[in-house]
Amino acid sequence: MSMPKTMNAWIRLVATEQDKRLLNEISKRNGDAGFSATVRRLIREEAQRLNIEMGTNGHEAHAAQHAAAGVQR
Repeated sequence: MSMPKTMNAWIRLVATEQDKRLLNEISKRNGDAGFSATVRRLIREEAQRLNIEMGTNGHEAHAAQHAAAGVQR
């Protein structure tokens, strides 16, 4: 998956102190990447693990997944 050229979608999350410490340690082990870069990477890796592909407008993948699962919209 490639990164968009401009990043302007904000994601806000609430986490425990332990989650924040874990994110900090993950970031350090990935070359001191910032929290945002680490979260983006984790999202992309999880999407790849789950075999989720996102089209340019975000709809192609959902429609294909529903069709494969036999879900009618």
